[in-house]
Amino acid sequence: MPLAVSHPASSAGRIAALLILILALAATPKSSASGVEVVLRVPFDEGAVPRVGPRVPFEKGAVPRVGPRVPFEKGAVLRVAPRERFDETVAAVFRERCVRCHGPDEASGGLRLDDYDAVMRGGERGPVVMPGNARSSLLMRKILRHDKPAMPPRKPLPPSEIRSIRAWIESGAGP
Repeated sequence: MPLAVSHPASSAGRIAALLILILALAATPKSSASGVEVVLRVPFDEGAVPRVGPRVPFEKGAVPRVGPRVPFEKGAVLRVAPRERFDETVAAVFRERCVRCHGPDEASGGLRLDDYDAVMRGGERGPVVMPGNARSSLLMRKILRHDKPAMPPRKPLPPSEIRSIRAWIESGAGP
């Protein structure tokens, strides 16, 4: 279901257009929410900077993916991405890369990554996932190698797997 919103030049107009967009998406029936395509029309050539406040989850787990400084060109298209799911994406990464040391047989640092509930409980240092806030999540700091010891210890995760984990956390870290 395509939705089109004009992007007026004034700040108040931009806010109103984005509110209309959010309300339209929130009213989308559950069965069609994952196929929503949002078209954001920018009426002038210079870059516009739409700003969206806190993450707003929609039906079927769609989340607006607009950051605070994302320039849009004339005729730009904003696509609402489906939410990453633990059991479909993230668990596979953890099984492949992490459960040797953070699984049922060995839980290094008291952290298990083989089960959603265990991931959300965290380890000896407390929670490793801050739902909706990847930047503050210990898990992300470890896999991005910002905190020592970095994880996994020998070889960094591929960028695609890091993106999946970040998207899962940012979208609320649901099961």
